[in-house]
Amino acid sequence: MKSLVKKNKLTVIVILFALILSFVFANNALTAFAYSEENYEDAGINFLKSQYEMKGLEYNSLIVADAINLYDNGEDVIAKLLILDRDGELDYVILDFTIDKINGFGINEFDYLQNFYGKGHIYYAGQLNFAYIQDEQYFDLNGDILDKNAFLDEMQVFKLSAPAVESGFDGILSWNNILTRHSSICNSDWLYITGFYWNGLRSNSNGITASYFDQATFNLEYNRLHPGSDMRGTCGPTAMTNMVVYFQWLGFNALVGGTPYNTFIWFANNVDWFNWGNPNVKINLWQNTKNSFVNYAHNRGYSYYMTTYNNPSFNDFKTQVKNGTPIYTYLSANEKSGSSWAHAVVTVGYEQFTHTYQVNKRWWLFGWHDNWVTMQENYYYLRCIDGWPTSNSAHFVDFNNFYASVMAAAFKLA
Repeated sequence: MKSLVKKNKLTVIVILFALILSFVFANNALTAFAYSEENYEDAGINFLKSQYEMKGLEYNSLIVADAINLYDNGEDVIAKLLILDRDGELDYVILDFTIDKINGFGINEFDYLQNFYGKGHIYYAGQLNFAYIQDEQYFDLNGDILDKNAFLDEMQVFKLSAPAVESGFDGILSWNNILTRHSSICNSDWLYITGFYWNGLRSNSNGITASYFDQATFNLEYNRLHPGSDMRGTCGPTAMTNMVVYFQWLGFNALVGGTPYNTFIWFANNVDWFNWGNPNVKINLWQNTKNSFVNYAHNRGYSYYMTTYNNPSFNDFKTQVKNGTPIYTYLSANEKSGSSWAHAVVTVGYEQFTHTYQVNKRWWLFGWHDNWVTMQENYYYLRCIDGWPTSNSAHFVDFNNFYASVMAAAFKLA
């Protein structure tokens, strides 16, 4: 009897040991994959292919045009900007390795992508926040001088604020056909305000034909007219002006002084943007921005609709887009930091979908056993006009990313 008990105990120990091994190996099967050229490239291509399929975008040729490294301050590659050539048009997708997610993408983005060339290493602190170094000075892609310490602080803030991937499986590698199977898109829903399409601004009778402006255009004009001045960092009045350009296209007599530049100067003065960053002048840019929209409507003699949000949800953006309203959107990396990175964009649409795929959570017990498990991840993107010298309007930025502060003002003339 004693001998039998010992054998049973030994059997139990062996089985327990095997189960532990199976657990360890099964988890290793999911996590041991390092990023490689095949991993991120395959994932980026599949992601953009899903976009083409959702939008009914047909093509004859699709090739990888380039892959630009995005660096942290330690000179490690923390993200890739993958560029695809689709029948001569350039599309891109940003794959962020620090949070294992696809941060953003763009369709027909030739102009925007030129900003990444001729600058050496591009440093990355999250969506829309890039820098390069020249003569030991930090610059944004627009060529405006950045505070080095502030940028590095923002880079750290983004890392610490990174959200967890919903499914627990790698958000980038979930798009990789080598590691997953039966990948598909479901529950897709997207909408853009009147005149906007998946490929930016169409030059035909059905789409808006007016060009959108970036802050560099306005800054250069201001500095030309005011010798010795150094206007920079004007994304706020630029975004407001781009909304007015849209109202003009809709048929309103919207431009102040008849030109986008005069409109820009009007907003810059009304918001008191010329004192932005002046330590001797205290201003509340957000409150001034909201007041300026009201003052602008009165100036043009129109009624208006406006709803403001201090912490908008994705559904808030959806509601306003369905209402046909462009949304002035303020993004801040760290609202508690006095030198926080912040940027203003115009949201003109949204996109959401569910990515369904299967992962093989293999387990081992006297041999490997396949266990294909269905997983899902939800994706939420805002369609934005950047306001920097990028492209017309084809930016899609991840709403689930790690901004410490998002504020919005949905505004339109009536």
